[in-house]
Amino acid sequence: MRHFLKFCLVLAILMLPVLVYAASPKEAVNSIFEKQIKQYSARGIEVKVKDEGKISGLQGFHLITITLKKDKQQKIMPFASNGDMVITSAIQVEGKNHYPILSAALAEKNKVSVSVKNAVIVHKAKNSKFNIVMYLDFECPYCRISRDGVLSLVKEEKWSVDVYIKPVLIHSTKKNRFLTEMFIAMSHFRQDISSLLFLNANRKKEEIVEKIKDYCKKNKIDYVKLVKIAQSKKTKNIIEANEKEMLKTLHSNGTPTFVVDSYIVRGASFGLLRHFVEKAAR
Repeated sequence: MRHFLKFCLVLAILMLPVLVYAASPKEAVNSIFEKQIKQYSARGIEVKVKDEGKISGLQGFHLITITLKKDKQQKIMPFASNGDMVITSAIQVEGKNHYPILSAALAEKNKVSVSVKNAVIVHKAKNSKFNIVMYLDFECPYCRISRDGVLSLVKEEKWSVDVYIKPVLIHSTKKNRFLTEMFIAMSHFRQDISSLLFLNANRKKEEIVEKIKDYCKKNKIDYVKLVKIAQSKKTKNIIEANEKEMLKTLHSNGTPTFVVDSYIVRGASFGLLRHFVEKAAR
């Protein structure tokens, strides 16, 4: 009997790390970030911690999402945790860094469906299989890089996808609203001026107006009619609908944000973008 009890004690000691390892990562994350969570709460920010389940390719690790919410603004941050270790920047699998695996795992679980009704098409494929919808802000330098990068990838890789832009106002300045309104208004004439707007976003509004007037003259577009469409209630509603969709449907409050088929990619992550394009194509 004494030997049996000793055996049980040894077994219990050996199993203790396993039990700790298998404990809910949610509780561990709550404990690790307890101080930060209290600070957020003091600022009126709601914090939710959710265990999304095991991450394939990472032995024992779970995907943890921390949701920060205040008013209509919401931000989701992914982490990897095995119950006592939290990884926030990069995950190593077989000696290589794999940060995108976190975002990929999150996107796999949170598929969305977005309409292209109010989007502006910037690339049309002959036999399109799916869409890439880009949520961009014309005063965001990363959005310019992303727009150019996506279009280059689509052409170089000969992807059978249609690419759309849904402009949003992250920088809610008068000049940026003007840029956004003009972009939407110009789409009524089947014209994409995103490249022109990104190139001139740092100029004064008066200079941008002259650039758009020159464009209108070359393409035989009535500038007065263009301004009327830009300042219409319909254009304002489109901007508001795009922002609402990005915040509430995509749970994203930053640009650039992409929807590849039904997968969300936040930030200028071209590796992750390629991953989901190839997955959607299959």
